[in-house]
Amino acid sequence: MEPTESFEEEARHCGHTFVAGLDEAGRGPLAGPVVAAAVMLPRRFRLGGLDDSKRVAGPERERLAKVIARRACGVGIGVASVQEIDALNILQATRLAMARALERLNPSPDFLLLDALTLPAVPLPQRPVIKGDSLSVSIAAASIMAKVTRDRFMVDYHRQYPRYHFHVHKGYATPEHLSLLDRFGPCEIHRRSFGPVAWCTEAEDEDRIPWEECVSAEAHVFGKIAESEAERYLRRKGYRILDRNIRSPRGELDLIARSGKVLVFVEVKARRTATHGGAPYAVGARKQERLIRLAARYLAAHRLRNPPCRFDVILCTGGTDKPSAFEHIESAFEVPGDDLRW
Repeated sequence: MEPTESFEEEARHCGHTFVAGLDEAGRGPLAGPVVAAAVMLPRRFRLGGLDDSKRVAGPERERLAKVIARRACGVGIGVASVQEIDALNILQATRLAMARALERLNPSPDFLLLDALTLPAVPLPQRPVIKGDSLSVSIAAASIMAKVTRDRFMVDYHRQYPRYHFHVHKGYATPEHLSLLDRFGPCEIHRRSFGPVAWCTEAEDEDRIPWEECVSAEAHVFGKIAESEAERYLRRKGYRILDRNIRSPRGELDLIARSGKVLVFVEVKARRTATHGGAPYAVGARKQERLIRLAARYLAAHRLRNPPCRFDVILCTGGTDKPSAFEHIESAFEVPGDDLRW
């Protein structure tokens, strides 16, 4: 079903003249602002392909946005910043963005149609419509305008923070974004009040790759080469490699090996130089806690009850194409009594 004018016509039959549809984009992401749009359309507005923005491909959204901007009676865009999201919570920030969109709408509306929300602070008659962006033509148009505007913001943010790839995932919690967030920590446009970001914010500075080493893709490639070289190093030492790069939203276990009867969780650190300290400084207290939690999940997933375990750290340094030195610390830190039980 395509959105129709039925809700707009009902409002007009009740005596309203300027009916605006409102919707937002960006309530769910971990980064970037929330953007709202308010759109008033002429009667008998028809636009092929108009629908909820989540069901429309990117290039088609851009085409629809251009037509809506040209043919609408009025379009208003409102934005609530990351700082406002963290201070107010995402619902109140969304309402703030919608109120700002209404302030920029000319002429001013006398009735509002919203996608499942109300604006208690706005003294206008309004109707929340469940799945309104799929049912109401003006809400669908607002959905398109909000999404296109926010996506453009995130492309601009990618130019400022290229290592996070905001132009690809637009700040949503994709596996790629979560991995980059865990690797580099949050930047200025990450929402500190959102769980995955708040958790990463707690990580210690030494758990992050130093800025001068983050030539983004180059540093990432060097890190992967270091893991491969560390695996070869362990095999030469007689270890049996069981798993590699076990990822979750909470982090990654680099290498899992067996030495005799002991299960060994290996954290691999790659550095161009040793100026940030050797292996003893490569894994701080919070990183240790994270590795212990990840190891406990691994044991539970493989139904391994209380095997002898230890945590090693291998620091790989130097080299232009691959590491030239390895510093291996066995039993790099102690595991409190029951922390690995499940």
